[in-house]
Amino acid sequence: MKAKQARSAARSKYKLTDEQYEALRQRPCVLCGSKGQTVFDHCHKTKKFRNVLCYSCNVGLGHFRDRPDLLRLAAELVEVARHGA
Repeated sequence: MKAKQARSAARSKYKLTDEQYEALRQRPCVLCGSKGQTVFDHCHKTKKFRNVLCYSCNVGLGHFRDRPDLLRLAAELVEVARHGA
C-alpha cells in the first residue's frame, strides 16, 4: 500500500503520468549511479522536481541545506585532501 500512496503523491506533486513516474523510478541515482532505492529530489524553495537520487545522495544534499556554495566548498575540501595541495 505504501508504494501505491508514494506513486500517487509523487504523480500529483510533480504532475507526472504513470509512464513518466515508472520511467523515473527505473533510473539510477544521477549523482552516484546507484540502482538501489531512489527518491524524487526537489528544491525545497521552489518545490520543483530536480531529479532522481538514491537515499544517501538525497540526505547528503539535505545536510548542505541545498546551498551550492557549501557544496562547492565541500568539493574543494575533498579535492585538496585527495591531491595533497
